[in-house]
Amino acid sequence: MRLILLLLFIPLSTLAQEESSMISCDCLKDAETQLDLNFCSKDCADASDSTMNELYERILNHYQQELNSMYVAKAPVDEERMEYVESMVETIKTSQEEFLSYRKSSMKIYSHMFEGGSIRPLVVNLCFFDITVQRIHTLTDLWDSIDN
Repeated sequence: MRLILLLLFIPLSTLAQEESSMISCDCLKDAETQLDLNFCSKDCADASDSTMNELYERILNHYQQELNSMYVAKAPVDEERMEYVESMVETIKTSQEEFLSYRKSSMKIYSHMFEGGSIRPLVVNLCFFDITVQRIHTLTDLWDSIDN
């Protein structure tokens, strides 16, 4: 059972890594025990969360800095642009809150499915990792559209 689950989750994680090139979860290949797998998957989950948070903050800061410059501008401000940026800030915040809620509820499902099993931390951590990497892709696309 453990091998089957591991084979189901490693390809998803590997695919996400190849696409993003931002996060690596190579320690899974070298893990020899269930405990090793559990600790490695936790490190992967934490790394993906950190990357996602940094990217989210970068995007939010970009728009907030633009708003701040509009607020202190002595020249007339483009009201339409100001409304757009204010709306983007709120939309980005709401989107992130909703993502975090979705991720939390997804983890509850997997946690419940494997309750009491030694594989539970691995499955939950890899699901966390995969869902977070998907969000990183979304935020990366957003950042790329801003940066260009």
